[in-house]
Amino acid sequence: YMNKKGDIKRLAEEVTAGITDQRQKSRALYNYVKTEFANSRGNGRYYTYHFTRDKVDKHLEERSLPPEAKNLLLVQMHRAVGIDAFPILISTRDNGRVYPDNPDERQFDHLLAYLEFGDGWAILDATNKSNPYGILPPSCLVNVAMLIEKDQSQLIRIPDNPQQSVRTDEVTMRVDAEGKVACSTFCSFAGYYASEYSELYEETPEEEFVRDWFVEPLNVTYSLEEYECGLDSNGQFMTRIDFSSEELTEKLDNNLIIKPVC
Repeated sequence: YMNKKGDIKRLAEEVTAGITDQRQKSRALYNYVKTEFANSRGNGRYYTYHFTRDKVDKHLEERSLPPEAKNLLLVQMHRAVGIDAFPILISTRDNGRVYPDNPDERQFDHLLAYLEFGDGWAILDATNKSNPYGILPPSCLVNVAMLIEKDQSQLIRIPDNPQQSVRTDEVTMRVDAEGKVACSTFCSFAGYYASEYSELYEETPEEEFVRDWFVEPLNVTYSLEEYECGLDSNGQFMTRIDFSSEELTEKLDNNLIIKPVC
């Protein structure tokens, strides 16, 4: 099932060529899998208790993977370059908690990649191409998982992995002689904010995402001009939005009242 021809090993070595640090190798593999392979079922969420049965060879050729197979491929690529990696099954928050005394495998509804380094560990989910390295979607923040390793499979406790989660907004407003306001808004999201907004971004058309989460809440008539969204080089999710509106100012006698964009 997991590709006996050696294609995965060759691909992993190609992606990490010239990189010696294990953590940097891991980042390169993660970025490759999440961006180069489309989710072939849904938008990264599971809709069935049964995992894929197609061989990985077929998916490598088609460049399309079901979500659980994407993370399974990530595990195998890490193993191919000498990094200890294991698939782990979890029950997402929407699915409910795991009961250790219940042997029903349908308790689990998501598969992640668990990695061990000499100086620590990481858990990755490559199903969302805008998700930063090492930060799970909020729905995956659970403390119990089933580690899969042949006859050594076992329940494990996932340690807490606190992240500094910060949202920063920078707004530039330019007012012309007629009172029309041109706005340029830059928002950056770090930690679990980055994970949350990147998940929303992946589930929604880009323009709809920008309108629904940033401009519409202002409750003014506006003209949307340019926008861009995605991860920056530091792994933070960012949005940059340019729009204009005539309803952000109001004349009062000889004064111009400006409503700040927040």
